[in-house]
Amino acid sequence: MNPASPDLDPRNKGQAHAFLIVTGSVAGLGHVAGEGGLDLVTATIRTSNGTVSVGLAPASVFRQSGFMLREGDRVAMRLFRIPAAEPPRAQMIHNRTTEKSIRMRSIRGEPLWDGEGRWHGGFCVHGMDDENASRR
Repeated sequence: MNPASPDLDPRNKGQAHAFLIVTGSVAGLGHVAGEGGLDLVTATIRTSNGTVSVGLAPASVFRQSGFMLREGDRVAMRLFRIPAAEPPRAQMIHNRTTEKSIRMRSIRGEPLWDGEGRWHGGFCVHGMDDENASRR
């Protein structure tokens, strides 16, 4: 199992939406089949403990919002697991290279885009500093 996996934090056991914060740099971008037939952009994050793959949002969300991630960008992401979904999903992303942040999902894990991939989310004014989340 990946050393940066949320499953390794015992506080996350048995919780459908247990948050943790992953920090590192974007090692790669890809895609996986997502909810509602929309492919999700994924990011592989290189952390001090290894790598973790994260589900982000449909490519249309990135185009519509103007939020960008590139290989090498330094990031912090608030993640949680959705039952029966792999990889873990990003609730919020802070790109430390560009100093831009965006929310991808509600606090309950609901996507902030509609069934056609139209973004209805929001930008974050502050970076992420959640003392209750695990830090990687």
